[in-house]
Amino acid sequence: MDIRKYNFNTIQMLAVTGIIMSAVAHLALLLVGRNIPNFWIIYPTWLGVFALGTLIKIFGNTAHEHPHDHGHDHTH
Repeated sequence: MDIRKYNFNTIQMLAVTGIIMSAVAHLALLLVGRNIPNFWIIYPTWLGVFALGTLIKIFGNTAHEHPHDHGHDHTH
């Protein structure tokens, strides 16, 4: 699976990484017989972070998405 094809922004990638790492940690805790009360709350939190990234992607500043040459020398 090539996650780059989804064109996630930095905040979305942080959320995806957080969900994956939280799931790995959750599984490891279950395997060693540990239970953290309300650990599940981390998942909707990461989904909220992903949603925030999506909103920024949709409604955020698009000036950086369309590079313009304003006479600056970019050869250095």
